[in-house]
Amino acid sequence: MDCGVNYFVSNNGGKLAGWGWSDSFGWVSFCGNSSGGSTWDGSTFVCPSSPTYEVNIDNTTGIISGWAWNDEIGWISFCGNASGGSTGSGADWSCPASPTYYVQTSWLPIIGNNPAGNFVSVTYDTLSSAPAYNSIMWRGVLPTDTRVKFQLATSKCSNGADNYPTCSTGTWNFIGSDGTNCGSVFWYESAPDTQINLGCASSLSGKRYFKYQAQLCSSADCETPSESTPTITGIIINWSP
Repeated sequence: MDCGVNYFVSNNGGKLAGWGWSDSFGWVSFCGNSSGGSTWDGSTFVCPSSPTYEVNIDNTTGIISGWAWNDEIGWISFCGNASGGSTGSGADWSCPASPTYYVQTSWLPIIGNNPAGNFVSVTYDTLSSAPAYNSIMWRGVLPTDTRVKFQLATSKCSNGADNYPTCSTGTWNFIGSDGTNCGSVFWYESAPDTQINLGCASSLSGKRYFKYQAQLCSSADCETPSESTPTITGIIINWSP
């Protein structure tokens, strides 16, 4: 969804950049050095050269480590124990052994023998009884010979059931399109910052709740392992009441 947000925290292959906001304390910087914090490159936030602090996601556990900075309260630690917080330097940080607190995400990169990985969003509520779903667009990085694909699922029930108003049977049915056909074996696909018109809108529209599914492929055939990794920094679903 495009909510007019002009600040956020971006994930660039496990390296976080950008800004958070607190009504009490102001801006929170997720990477930077003595010269400043993240800067906008036209599509996402990026860290300055040679950052002295940054927030990272571990590529195998999904645990977040590192330090963010706020001018009022100082350093913000994402994991640690009685002995201290994250250890490391620059853009590389790790949690201490046996952390007593930490933040963990389900995000993991596509590396090694994993040619493709799927991500399923939370459920979104349009607050409309009969919305029309128009298009989808994504922002991020698409290396050569990699792919990013999407499917959308909609329902009148918040749990994805298909027997409204009882909402007791059925589940989310993700569908896409090859340009002509619609169904679970097809996907919407485009380059970053390119609007994809939802060709299956007639079967998607008129349902209050929706979820999307993204597939990130490290190779053109989505079957051959590769070290290349596409990155999604934002997804915009366009719908109208």
